[in-house]
Amino acid sequence: EEAVRSADMANVAATINTLSANATKAEVEAARAAYDAFVAEYQDALHGFDAREVVNIDKLTYLEAQLKANEVEAVESLKLKANSTVKKGSITVKWTVTGDAAAADGFKVWKSTKMNSGFKKAFTTTKTSYKNTKGLKKGTKYYYKVRAYKVVDGKNVYSDWSNKAYRTAK
Repeated sequence: EEAVRSADMANVAATINTLSANATKAEVEAARAAYDAFVAEYQDALHGFDAREVVNIDKLTYLEAQLKANEVEAVESLKLKANSTVKKGSITVKWTVTGDAAAADGFKVWKSTKMNSGFKKAFTTTKTSYKNTKGLKKGTKYYYKVRAYKVVDGKNVYSDWSNKAYRTAK
């Protein structure tokens, strides 16, 4: 049993050690899965063996933190530019994204009848457009702003707001 455990530990250590400084998310996740499986298999409090102390995972935890920081930076660096069009009964807001749009999980569109206040979330989408057909009053000007988001460690990370796009409902 000791020999098998030592061989498994060596395989996990080798998996972690082969990770480069620019390892992909899939490579880091695979190394984490191997390490977690090893810990689950061999952690034994009754015999004083704790796998978490045997395998040095500093490199793995560093790379995981770096990947998260890169994900956050990728979303925060996105720039959005919004514009809008109006037709009878609808206002369509479209936006362009400068940067890697794939870094975001989606976009949140906010709406108000005031230029600088009163914004409320109107819609969340993975597309780069939103067609507002409900709750519009003819002759009322509507303002829209958009931002990209991504969920990292259970928390939303956002880009800056787009410019405000506005139209008067017909």
